[in-house]
Amino acid sequence: MPSTAIRRFSYDDQSRTLFVTFVDGDLYAYFDVEPEVHAGMEAAPSKGRFFAHRVRNRYRYRKLEAASPGPPAAW
Repeated sequence: MPSTAIRRFSYDDQSRTLFVTFVDGDLYAYFDVEPEVHAGMEAAPSKGRFFAHRVRNRYRYRKLEAASPGPPAAW
């Protein structure tokens, strides 16, 4: 089921960075995210709900420009 909050996301294993693109087009990078959290988000039936409970306000983040390297892949 498509998320109403998150358009797509991807994860960089080496840097442990989770890239999230929201439906409004904003792209954020969340740092030091454990691989297990990424795996949980991949498996979650509601990506937005998982993000709200397990990622938002728990990790350091930065808003990126849409043309930044490391664009998220579709899930």
